[in-house]
Amino acid sequence: MFYRSSKCALTAAYIALTLLDTQVWCAAGPTRTDADKGQGEDMSAGRHGHGHRHGMHGMHGMPGMQGMPGMSMPHLSDQEKAQLRKEALEQERKLYAPYLVHGAADLDKSQADKAYQKGGALLAEGKLKEAIANLDTALKLFGTKEEKALYKDPRFLKFRQSRTYMTRAMCHMRLNDNESAEADLTDAIFFCSDYSMPYRMRAGVYKNLNRQEECLKDLAKASNLAPFPAFIEVDMRKMGMQGNFGLSSNAKNLLHKKFGSMFEDMAKRIYVDGMNSLKKSKMHTAYEKGRIARDDYKFEKAREYFTEAIKAGDSPEEKKLFKKPEYYKITLGRAYQNRAFCSLNLREFETAIKDLNQAIKLDPEAQENYINRGKAYQKLGKAAEARKDFDKAQSLTSTEVSPNSD
Repeated sequence: MFYRSSKCALTAAYIALTLLDTQVWCAAGPTRTDADKGQGEDMSAGRHGHGHRHGMHGMHGMPGMQGMPGMSMPHLSDQEKAQLRKEALEQERKLYAPYLVHGAADLDKSQADKAYQKGGALLAEGKLKEAIANLDTALKLFGTKEEKALYKDPRFLKFRQSRTYMTRAMCHMRLNDNESAEADLTDAIFFCSDYSMPYRMRAGVYKNLNRQEECLKDLAKASNLAPFPAFIEVDMRKMGMQGNFGLSSNAKNLLHKKFGSMFEDMAKRIYVDGMNSLKKSKMHTAYEKGRIARDDYKFEKAREYFTEAIKAGDSPEEKKLFKKPEYYKITLGRAYQNRAFCSLNLREFETAIKDLNQAIKLDPEAQENYINRGKAYQKLGKAAEARKDFDKAQSLTSTEVSPNSD
C-alpha cells in the first residue's frame, strides 16, 4: 500500500470545519485514489505535497497550493461556523434519511443522536469532560432495542457508533489522554472499518506515543479510504453530493472566499510578486493540468503534464519567480513526487524510484517519499533498501497528521 498526503477538497474542508472540532482535527480528510482497484491494493503515492508543512491542495475550483509552508485552516467567526454547522446538519438529515425506518423523523426520535449532538457541541465549546459524559450516554443508548429499531440499515447504526467513538477520542486527545483516545479509535474502526478518519486520527495518537511503525501503517491504510464509508459515498454520488456535499451557494461562496484569501496570502509569501508571479509560472500551469488528469485516474496523461511541469521548472525564468531557493525546490519536488505517483499507479516501480530519488534530493524531509520509495523497493524484492527507507521515514516527523494544530 503506497502512501499519499490528504486531498483537501472543498467537501473535506467543509466537514472538518463544521462537523469536527478544527483545533483537534484540521488535516481535512483524504479522498480515495486506489487506482489499482482490481487487485485490491492501494497504489496511492504522496501526490499532494506535505500536509500542514507545505499547504493544502486540490481545492475544487481553486489552484493547488505550490509547496507553501506553514499553512493552516482559515479563521471563521462564530457566526460563520454556526452557519456552516447548521447547513451541514441539514445535509446530514437529507443524506441519512434512507437508512432509517421513518426517514429523518427517526433522527428526531433518537435519544442517542441527541446525546451525540450535545457531546459534539460541548466539544466545540471546549467543555471536554461534559462532552465525554454525553458521548458515554450516546454509546449506551445506541445499544438499546429502542434505538436499534429506528435503523433500517444496520451499517448506518455501526457508522453512528463509530463516529461517536471517534468524537469521544477527540475529547481524550484534547485532554492529552492518548491511551484512551487510542482505545476509542480502535473501537471506531471495529464498528466501521472502511472510512479514513479514525485511521488518520489514530495515526496522530501513535505519533504522540512514538509508535512510528503503527503510525505509518494507519496513514497508509487511511490513504486508501474515502472520508465516508463506502455505502454512504455511493449514495452521496447518487444524490449529487460528491465533491460539494450538497452545499448551498452561500456556503460555497463563504468557503471559497476564506480559502481564496488564504491562497493569496501564501502566494505572497512564496512568490516574488505573489499571485502575479504564480500566474506567470509555466510549472504551476502544467502542474495543475496534471493534477486534474491525476484525479480523473488518467495517469498516462497526468504524467505527461507533470513532465511538462518539471521541464518548465528547469528554466531560469521559473526560478526567478520564487522568493527563496527552498520554495522553488519544494515546488519542483512535488512535481517529481506526483509523476512518481502516476508511475506507481502504472506499476512502473523503477521509474517511480528515479523520480522519488529526485524528490528526496529537492525536499529531504518529506516523510511520504521515503515510505513510497520503500514500498516500491519491496515490490522489486529489494528488502534491504526498503528497510532503510522505512527506518528513515520513522526518523522524520509526520507531515500529514497534526491533531493538536489549529
